[in-house]
Amino acid sequence: YADCKSMSVFSASIFRNLNIKYKYRLTGYNPTSNEPTHIYVVVFDEKGKEVIVDPVYKKFNAEKPYTYKKDIMTQIR
Repeated sequence: YADCKSMSVFSASIFRNLNIKYKYRLTGYNPTSNEPTHIYVVVFDEKGKEVIVDPVYKKFNAEKPYTYKKDIMTQIR
């Protein structure tokens, strides 16, 4: 069992070791707040298109509609 933070760190660790470019996406669902309440990973395919990797959402490459979003890019060395 893990929450969205733990699953995001786990997923990102795999992508980093495979040299796959990724970013963290923080989202919120309260229209009156800019407070993030969820986090997941977004990777990029070979054409640079985003692929959503949210292990707690019901569909692959899909995301729950949010009212707040902040992306945190990472660098692979």
